[in-house]
Amino acid sequence: MTLRHIILTVVGICGLIWLVNGLRTRNGHGVDADTANSRIHQRFEIPADAKDVNYASTVWSSRADFSISKASFLKWVDKRRWKLEEVRNGKHLFIPADSSLDSKMMSSGYVFDGMDGDVGYVGVYDDDLGRASVSYMTR
Repeated sequence: MTLRHIILTVVGICGLIWLVNGLRTRNGHGVDADTANSRIHQRFEIPADAKDVNYASTVWSSRADFSISKASFLKWVDKRRWKLEEVRNGKHLFIPADSSLDSKMMSSGYVFDGMDGDVGYVGVYDDDLGRASVSYMTR
């Protein structure tokens, strides 16, 4: 075996380890925004004043929910140029508050869409909970 074969073998093994580590889901519960932003694969840019951040992230899709003031949420969505729709009089939506996977009735808040073709961000903000939920996905 030549030095070239050894180097190629080592590079191949390192590449495989990198790929396997990248495919695993990264999870966090009750962390701060900086921690979540450093661990989520996509660029969520969760505002620094967000609290109690929960997330699950893979290289293909990620989800985060967090507590945030309405003013900070609206500024964040505006900065990202996501389409925003106000919700009044209730709407049945998936809101993973408190890490629950049940859908809930949201009485007031916002739905936002930052999809760019088949890829992008979608989510909700619940006024009553003071909590946002955002997902990065491909359709």
